[in-house]
Amino acid sequence: MALHTIDIKKEILINKMYVGEYLNNNIGHEVINLLRADGNTDKFGDGQNYIYVQPYGTMEKEHNEKIDTIILVRNTGIPETLEVLAQAWELEQISKIENSSRKKEIEIINIQQKKYIEEHNVKYSNRSPLEIFSDNQTDIKTAYVSFKAGKLRRPKNPLFISFKCSSNSSKLSSINGKDSNIVYLNCSDNQVDNSSDIIPKVDMAKASLKMYIRNGEVKCNKNKTYKNRKYVNQKFAFNQLKAMLENEKLWEEVNTTQSADKIDIDYKNKYNFIDLIDKQYAEVTYSNLFKHILESNPELCAKFANEILKLNLSQKFEIKREEAHIDLLIDDEENNNIVVIENKIKSSINGLKYDIYGEEVSNQLLDYYEYVNNKEKYKQRNRFFYIFAPDYNHIDTSKIKKLPNIYKLIPYSQIYKFFNLPEIYNKYSSQIPYYNEFLYALSKHIHNTDNSLEIEMHLRFAKKLKNTKI
Repeated sequence: MALHTIDIKKEILINKMYVGEYLNNNIGHEVINLLRADGNTDKFGDGQNYIYVQPYGTMEKEHNEKIDTIILVRNTGIPETLEVLAQAWELEQISKIENSSRKKEIEIINIQQKKYIEEHNVKYSNRSPLEIFSDNQTDIKTAYVSFKAGKLRRPKNPLFISFKCSSNSSKLSSINGKDSNIVYLNCSDNQVDNSSDIIPKVDMAKASLKMYIRNGEVKCNKNKTYKNRKYVNQKFAFNQLKAMLENEKLWEEVNTTQSADKIDIDYKNKYNFIDLIDKQYAEVTYSNLFKHILESNPELCAKFANEILKLNLSQKFEIKREEAHIDLLIDDEENNNIVVIENKIKSSINGLKYDIYGEEVSNQLLDYYEYVNNKEKYKQRNRFFYIFAPDYNHIDTSKIKKLPNIYKLIPYSQIYKFFNLPEIYNKYSSQIPYYNEFLYALSKHIHNTDNSLEIEMHLRFAKKLKNTKI
């Protein structure tokens, strides 16, 4: 039985959330998309969800009353791949551009929105969106709500949309676990013919935060790659999305979005010194935390090495930082071990390309390998090589051609799980300063995608609701 039926004469809107410089100092208006407004809901939790579409809460006039379902997504660390956060349908469109001048009409819509919010008593924890977003710094008038959704569901398990062909999906292997689902929007056998004016391949929008997918051909602009193209055939992509949206096995049975008055309970403990000093992505900070925790209790470090790194480490070791630029080097002379740990957060080694710092990662890792193999003190030791990285940094160590399978990847979630085990936590957390802060820092990076902006928007929203510091 289908979750619901998509009208093939209408469009599917893919709307990207949590992106852009606007979020640096403001509460992103899209924060309401996964929250429930005040008021009664039905037995499935539906009836109080409003959707804000990026940017400015409006759409081009040709899409008015044509949206069947909205797919809420965010970026991932994988090119041309988006994570699905929810789908919303049974839509009442509230914001409408009726003429060609968005700039002029947006001011009119802003006035209409205020009237709509007041007349329909739209509130979150008894606070109006007009008040919640009143401190946002912008010169641009905006809508506050774009649609009211009769139904909203989140995926049961991680769900991804890929604009790659399924036959060219090796980079997705790290998220394609037994509980993850990937929907490919392009045929594996599509061959783009530059002489044709109809292109079968649907490209992911790079600059725009919205994509409209319909069951057929749409006009498009020419570009350098497809000089003759006039249309893109979206039929395959539409049908792939339709099958995904209608498949009840992929979606939760009820609406699990939270009411606004509960988010401060969930998020007020998710803020500490890592956020205060703005080092959530600083590899040096995390390397220093690893060193502190591991050397604070040799017994705990030996347990970690045995259970996670799968090596027999003595309790008489020395941890060095930045020897030969190595992030963490564990010198265990008693058990004749030398351990090299490269810690990465957003930098990558996929494809042996340059990372975000402009360093050629393959040479970097090769340097570390050659250093411990050639240094007189270390070359007779048992040598072990690891990469610590967030789960969303989908590093494929098999791509390191010069060092195949030498470096073993240890995801942050595995490290977090070990240090959060009841038998570990209860015994060691009180003995080691900043143990809880260490766990909190790791928790930011244990998901398949980076959700830190989502958490930050909820924090700001909760703070505004309660007028308290979180």
